[in-house]
Amino acid sequence: MSLSGNTQVLVRGATLQFATNFYDVNNVLVQPDSATINILPADSSTPIIVTMNPPAGAETRWTALWDTRGIEAPQTVFWSIHTGTGDPVPVTAEDGQFTLSANPANLVTF
Repeated sequence: MSLSGNTQVLVRGATLQFATNFYDVNNVLVQPDSATINILPADSSTPIIVTMNPPAGAETRWTALWDTRGIEAPQTVFWSIHTGTGDPVPVTAEDGQFTLSANPANLVTF
């Protein structure tokens, strides 16, 4: 998920897919030991940590899915993708935000 510029509005109940590559200071593609996404709904002070899956085969992007069911809406949700703590220099690859929306018929459990 790349959200540069405009804030996207996503409907609660959607499963969001995140995918990113990691680069060093010379813009060379690197593969960290691990990667996570910190997701912070505006109504929370505790981030949700989502472990990313490493690339397989010829793929270079790390990926993860996040299910938005059960998250209060409407609200702004912030996210940031990081390399793991075992890497020599932790790196933030991407960060952003989106608005999670739901109409009154869309129950929190969905």
